[in-house]
Amino acid sequence: MGVTHHLGLGKLVFSGSADQRQHDAYTLPRGTGFLLRTPAQVSTFLALRQEFAVGLLAYLQGAKQIDIPNVVGQPYASARSTLLGAGLNVAESLVDSNQPVNTVIAQSPDPGTRVGAGTTVTLSVSRGSTATTPVPDVSNQDEPTAKAILTGSGFKVKVVKQSVTDPGEQGIVLNQQPAGGTNAPAGSTVTIFVGNYTGTTTAVP
Repeated sequence: MGVTHHLGLGKLVFSGSADQRQHDAYTLPRGTGFLLRTPAQVSTFLALRQEFAVGLLAYLQGAKQIDIPNVVGQPYASARSTLLGAGLNVAESLVDSNQPVNTVIAQSPDPGTRVGAGTTVTLSVSRGSTATTPVPDVSNQDEPTAKAILTGSGFKVKVVKQSVTDPGEQGIVLNQQPAGGTNAPAGSTVTIFVGNYTGTTTAVP
């Protein structure tokens, strides 16, 4: 007994004896027929047909289109979970940033882009800032001037009032941390200690 598959006709034709029968199969591109002469050849053909069906199903599923969610500003773990749940893959790229560590600061492709299921979305994730910058020396400056100098250099400022007995030190920066001239991470906080004169009261006899 033999089996002939007529490409393009969608038929498997079992032949070779007086008993001939036809069995519907899947349609392949039009071409020449071929003859399967042994049970092993028939089994191989049917297995290949099954693999083709499985592969076609996977291809059709992969063709599903997804709008990429916007995960910028989220913690990496939350962003990754969101994208995986949407049927996408995730890659992480650590970058220097003033944003909190492990925060997603950018993504590629952009949010809202329509892509196939399984597409990889690359997330740029903050690892904090490793850049440093010299701290200006603002000792002996008045408080407003000192704050303007420090913020202009990219630092945050914390003011601590320090009691003084000399009225000439009122509102003047007496000390600072970190000290002027040292290097500190960009965007970090510089604490300035500012004189606070409260005056003294002299008892009248």
